Amino acid sequence: MIDPNEKNWPYYQALFFLQDEELEELAQAGQKIYDQKDALYQRFYDWLQNHPFFLTYYTEDVLQAIRDSEDIFWDDLLSGQADDEYIERQRFFGQVFASVGIPFDAYLAFLNYYHQEVQDLLEEHGLLSLSLLKTYRKFTGIAISTLTDGYSSAKDELLREKEETLSSMSTPITPLWEGILLLPLVGFLDSERAQQVMHAMLEEIAEKSAKVFILDIRGIAVMDSEVANALIKMSKAAKLMGCQAMLSGISGNVAQTIVDIGLDIQEIQTHGNMLNALRAALRLTNQSIF
Repeated sequence: MIDPNEKNWPYYQALFFLQDEELEELAQAGQKIYDQKDALYQRFYDWLQNHPFFLTYYTEDVLQAIRDSEDIFWDDLLSGQADDEYIERQRFFGQVFASVGIPFDAYLAFLNYYHQEVQDLLEEHGLLSLSLLKTYRKFTGIAISTLTDGYSSAKDELLREKEETLSSMSTPITPLWEGILLLPLVGFLDSERAQQVMHAMLEEIAEKSAKVFILDIRGIAVMDSEVANALIKMSKAAKLMGCQAMLSGISGNVAQTIVDIGLDIQEIQTHGNMLNALRAALRLTNQSIF
């Protein structure tokens, strides 16, 4: 699959079989209806503001942003000028619509209605020949494709940021005492999450100059070789930074599982509960609660 950011104007022009002379035909037609632009936009805003579903998303702020870009939208559709900057601009508009929270169906309806209004205007003025209709459909196809690429990429980025936020929330590292950090692990620990946990752990060790890092694993849903290996890697990485890793929350079932899969975790101090782990950590750092 081609990265949307690598799709340039020659790519779309070839994909939609659009010729330069067809763009010139579109530009000539656009010039003949230019004086109808304001009336067209008024009908367009009336439609948006009188549709209860779209009114929810096309707030006054969004409508004002559209008003400020009227000339750009019009020229992009009817000037017959298209290049890589045009593609980037369409992608950017798609990203903007996604970033303000407009659902894809409301966004697509916006595009389709606008394109249909312009097509009807061309037809009313006797300009919509069969060849121009084909050209117009090709060009609006390119516009929708690029705008959609921009919308999708922005949504993907927002999702990635949300996942990163949730991931950071799922690894709440807490300072328990001077030089002692705690991370309760909950749920499933796959290779990707284990890497995220290790990254967060090492950052906190460096920032807090921690000497002990307690990993509480009572909430781990499944203890298998992948999880155990991940814990060993975390311990070794912490040790390289001068920090002792400890495991707390070792239940009988977890201990039996570790024995059954034949893993050696002697390098990691293990404790049945977090209180015992904290006591050991205080001794290791020459501290006491009182």
